Amino acid sequence: MIMAELVLAARDLVEADGAEVERRLAESARKIELQGSLVEVLEAERMVLLARVPGAAAEEEARAVAAELGYMRRRAAELARAVVKLREDHRVCLLGRRIECLQAQIYGLERRNRECFEAMARREKEKGEARAEVDRLRDENRRLRQEAARARRRWRRSWWERVRRFDWAPAPSAPHVRESKVPKNCFYI
Repeated sequence: MIMAELVLAARDLVEADGAEVERRLAESARKIELQGSLVEVLEAERMVLLARVPGAAAEEEARAVAAELGYMRRRAAELARAVVKLREDHRVCLLGRRIECLQAQIYGLERRNRECFEAMARREKEKGEARAEVDRLRDENRRLRQEAARARRRWRRSWWERVRRFDWAPAPSAPHVRESKVPKNCFYI
């Protein structure tokens, strides 16, 4: 799920970068058009100047202006290429930074995942130890119950033995009880 979120975030970043690149390319195209318009204006001014300058001087001026115009066109093309390259380099730099950011997030998530896994392993180990302790105490309780039951049985047996051995004949100091009516092995509680 985390990887899916990261992929969606990366896709959104790439789409945003694509829109930014398209916007910048449109700006570059507009600038190139403006430079082309500027060249056309300069060409028109050159023509106006040529019309004013007479003969040979005009031809020489026209050659100089044509050379300057060629230089300006080359320079404008170089500038346009440089702007496009600069935009691409900038985009690559931004993408590199975003990739580093995503890698840092992935590293953080992996570290948190590892910590959670270690905590779960510790909890499971503690549960196992607690279960072992509970089992040990249960066995100890069972053993103590059995010993107590044996001791009760021994005590009851010995008590009954003492009761059976006891002489139940009436005491000589009790004249109101007659011996004939009370059986020898009967007792009163």
